[in-house]
Amino acid sequence: MAIPVLRSFTALLSGLREFYSKHRPARFLLFGSIIFNISLWAILWLGVPAGSDIILHYNIYFGVDSIGNQWQTLFSPAWGLVILLVNNLIAGIVSRDNISKYFLLGLAAFIQLILLIAGVATVIINRV
Repeated sequence: MAIPVLRSFTALLSGLREFYSKHRPARFLLFGSIIFNISLWAILWLGVPAGSDIILHYNIYFGVDSIGNQWQTLFSPAWGLVILLVNNLIAGIVSRDNISKYFLLGLAAFIQLILLIAGVATVIINRV
């Protein structure tokens, strides 16, 4: 039973490799997403003060909504990485429709950018 699953996974990876080798914008979106995610990990790990309670979420109407530890800020880049991986796997499953692949890769890059902006805001709020 493991052999057909392994074959389908290698076929999926070879399809993604072929797609990325032929389409430069797809590589740009993938590498941009990866750079955004790595930047988010670095900003949150190095920018948020350790040891004390920090502000996790701030609302303009109610003020501070959520307070927690430094490690709780790392849920955001972890979910971003999961979204990036799942979108790439789904893009590999979509066989011939390049528009769907570009949509999934663009959506992953957009989500990474939004998470990066939220991470920078978290660092700025906790510096004050």
